[in-house]
Amino acid sequence: MKSFYRRIYWKLFLAFLASILLTASVMVLTYFIFAPEIEVHPHIKKSLIDETRSVAERITASLAASPSSLADVTRKIHVDENANIRVFDLSGRELVAWMDERLKGTRRISMTVIEETLRTGEHLSLIFPRWIQVVSMPLKRGREPVAILQIYYPLIEKSIFPQGVPTLILLFLLGGMTAFFSRWLTRPVQELTRGARRMSAGNFGAAVTIRSRDEIGELGKAFNEMSRRLAEFHKSLTELLADISHEIRSPLARIQTDAEILIDREMGKEEQAQHLQAICEEVRHIDHLIDDLLMLSRLENNQLTIERSRVAIGEVLSREVSRFLLQAEEKAITLKQVIAPGLPVVSIDEKRIGQVISNLLTNAIRYTPPNGTIEVGTKSSASEIQLWVSDTGAGITPEDLPYIFDRLYRVDKSRSRSTGGTGLGLAIARRFVEAHGGHIRAESEAGKGTVIIVTLPLS
Repeated sequence: MKSFYRRIYWKLFLAFLASILLTASVMVLTYFIFAPEIEVHPHIKKSLIDETRSVAERITASLAASPSSLADVTRKIHVDENANIRVFDLSGRELVAWMDERLKGTRRISMTVIEETLRTGEHLSLIFPRWIQVVSMPLKRGREPVAILQIYYPLIEKSIFPQGVPTLILLFLLGGMTAFFSRWLTRPVQELTRGARRMSAGNFGAAVTIRSRDEIGELGKAFNEMSRRLAEFHKSLTELLADISHEIRSPLARIQTDAEILIDREMGKEEQAQHLQAICEEVRHIDHLIDDLLMLSRLENNQLTIERSRVAIGEVLSREVSRFLLQAEEKAITLKQVIAPGLPVVSIDEKRIGQVISNLLTNAIRYTPPNGTIEVGTKSSASEIQLWVSDTGAGITPEDLPYIFDRLYRVDKSRSRSTGGTGLGLAIARRFVEAHGGHIRAESEAGKGTVIIVTLPLS
């Protein structure tokens, strides 16, 4: 029973149904309040009275001129003129009645109506909600009234309120429409619920059908985007764990090999130093990997502190470039600087922006072939300063370009340490730039190189 009340479908269904019933109740109440105040036009009243008086005179004359009974006379008038006739004695007992089937259920005459008819000679009343005008008039023998004639004049052919089978059909249609619209409105919500359950079961990437452009449709789009991103993240996380396992397993294997050689073999100091140097390099590689992972964790948890100071961006750029000159020479890569004159002093975290440039240069050297060129430059405008690192490497495909700054994403899916790291460098660089209120973007064409552009605000 609790689930019944908790389902939004039943809440909407009952809300719609209550609204329909309330509206109908207000309409009925308004009708019954104001209907008695509605007056029939005086000309219509006069014509109804005159017609009733004519019928009364014909009945009186027919009864006086022939031996026909009251029933026969009134029946003939009913058939000939389609008149709806009732005749009552002075105590209110019905003597004859010739009525259409749809009017037989109208109420009987009251003593108040009889007294008023005898006193004034005529009486008009309105029966609602059937909207029937009833004219009462005395039938006389000589000068003495002996009965009361009533003639019914329907002002409309049918009651404005359906009854019987039509009422049931109308209620059924209203219930069906209410159920349809409730189902139509809640169907997207139910699909979202099922999609969320599939995701909670580990089926990342589950999508729902967008059926509208309203707020629920926007929610569906946001859900699909979230599901897609979660699927990509889960896939990237799986790849990251594989990459980290490989990146750690390879240096550990080399460390173990060198250590076993040092233990098992007699060797000179020079050879011993080479094995120890190799061990140190692998330890530094693992240490660098752990540092990147810890830094990424801090960035993801908003634990990064920006320590700004006013520095000349050209000096930061030149210092970072000088650290890579030897690596560039070893690969026969030309490393150029393009620093615009008159650059303003900017307020930045020198260490973090330096790390951004370092990460970009590391990637550029890794993917630029021998005899290639890397250009590092900076320029400024009235409100911002721009840094860029361009290379003549293999470039990035359009499919990969939108995702290269995502954490854990690697353009090169192979796990060879010679072709790339763990996919953390650009993600960290983006976080550092965004922490300064700037943005970073990439432009690339497969086979023609890549340029990474960093934009930082001056204020």
